[in-house]
Amino acid sequence: MTNIPAAGRMPDLQILAVAVAAAIIFFYAVDPAMAQSSTQLFTTMTKKGCEVFNGARQMLYIGIGLGLVALCALAAFGRFKWPWFFGMVGGVALMAIFDQIMQFLDFGNFNTNC
Repeated sequence: MTNIPAAGRMPDLQILAVAVAAAIIFFYAVDPAMAQSSTQLFTTMTKKGCEVFNGARQMLYIGIGLGLVALCALAAFGRFKWPWFFGMVGGVALMAIFDQIMQFLDFGNFNTNC
């Protein structure tokens, strides 16, 4: 027979994890120096995330460009697929307007110019 905890009871490890998480949250809330360093941490994380997004967007544009060239070659041999074409056009349009969508959702605070 396995040791399955009774309904409504948390195993000891989960209780310990919740207690540690609560202690960390309390420590950050009480110590102003930690709050300041966490602000710098999130600023750095946001900047790095922005750089990753811009790099990924450039790679995606290159990949979609190669895909369009491949579709042109397929069209030359009579194997053109309209769903592939519309999928690529939709992907390019979504990536092109992603900045505007994020600015709308973030009330103009989103900035991808790192």
